[in-house]
Amino acid sequence: MGTMKQQILARTKYCDGYWLKWETGFNDGFRILPVDILDKKELENDIQVILENDKGENLGDAICHYGSYGVENGEWEVMIDSLPKNGDSVKGYLSFKEVLKYFDKKIKKLSL
Repeated sequence: MGTMKQQILARTKYCDGYWLKWETGFNDGFRILPVDILDKKELENDIQVILENDKGENLGDAICHYGSYGVENGEWEVMIDSLPKNGDSVKGYLSFKEVLKYFDKKIKKLSL
């Protein structure tokens, strides 16, 4: 079994008090990806973006990588508590613009 080391690519200001942290080298926490997948470079362009507050706390994230919902179309999967309450912890097949709408809902929820 092999692993990829997550690397921070950038940290960009999203709005007042909030940041987007961009990472690559994704490991989904549930399994270590087999070396043959890494050798095939199926994760070559994997990306994770994390919504953080000024304290560096993770408020939610979105991914586009091998195994995420929608990756075959370059779409994103988001995991954040501002998702509709239908029993799912993630929502996939989203444009990045749609991901940002969920991030905005989270920020609005925190400011109430």
